[in-house]
Amino acid sequence: MLWNLSIPAMVGLFVMALFNVVDIFFISYAEGVDAVAGLTVAFPVMLIVMTLSSAVGIGAASIISRRLGEKRVEDANLVFGTFIFLILIISFISIILGVFLLQKSFSWH
Repeated sequence: MLWNLSIPAMVGLFVMALFNVVDIFFISYAEGVDAVAGLTVAFPVMLIVMTLSSAVGIGAASIISRRLGEKRVEDANLVFGTFIFLILIISFISIILGVFLLQKSFSWH
């Protein structure tokens, strides 16, 4: 049972890591070493945001599926609304933090 659930997760992580390696290869070829340095700094931040979003999504999917299995559709709709709200909050905080850090790192003074 555990293998059936963990193999898709491992394949997904492998594909994401492979995408990162290929991305670095093409960016280094097209833009140079400075662009790769920027990607290296941005990748962990992207992973943190993706991890938070995935955790909220997986948790919400589990709760929603249990509520629907219990025929509690109104509760499932409430959980779904809360999930959408949390994803919007995480996205908004990520955007604000990214813009703030971008402006701070590119100050020319």
